[in-house]
Amino acid sequence: MYAREGWSRFTFESIAKEAQVGKPGLYRRWDTPLDLLFDALAQLELPIPRDRGSLRADLVDYGMQYIRWFEKDEVAGIGARLEMDRRHNPALRQHYDERARHPRLAAEQGVIDRAVGRGETTRPDDVRLVIDMMLGALGVRWDFRHARHIAQEVNEFPSYVERVVALAMAGLTNAELPAGRPAAATNPPDQTTRPAATVKPRRASG
Repeated sequence: MYAREGWSRFTFESIAKEAQVGKPGLYRRWDTPLDLLFDALAQLELPIPRDRGSLRADLVDYGMQYIRWFEKDEVAGIGARLEMDRRHNPALRQHYDERARHPRLAAEQGVIDRAVGRGETTRPDDVRLVIDMMLGALGVRWDFRHARHIAQEVNEFPSYVERVVALAMAGLTNAELPAGRPAAATNPPDQTTRPAATVKPRRASG
């Protein structure tokens, strides 16, 4: 309901009507619609970094969690609604920060701290950049490509996550970049162009 209607219509009255339950039951369990909303979000298992033994494994696991988040439009719609609504609602923003944003940032910091502690990197700021690059790439791919090819995207997303992480890690660790399809030349050379003529120096007279 929240994904479809947004915050302005997310009231106990509307929720009770949608769920076909009495309002007194909602009031007994939740103080505000905000509490109900974020309790419901907790059931969705928001993507959050976990310890998988290495930086690469942590990042791949984190990225893979977004498959479950993205593949259902109503779930992805909740995330989009939250990003929009929290900008204009201080109470919603506070709840979002306390129950979603801050825990996720703390978990991402855990990825960084573990990588440094394991000796995988001495550049913690770059690990943060790698995380941002990965999440940005995943979000952009899904937003722009899933609408027409959702089944294909679900199947291809794991390998895409692996490649994004590999590319990001290559820059972090100075490792060799993974093999990929070479990019086509945007301005191929004109084969008909003649080489520039050389000018012979004139012999000095005297």
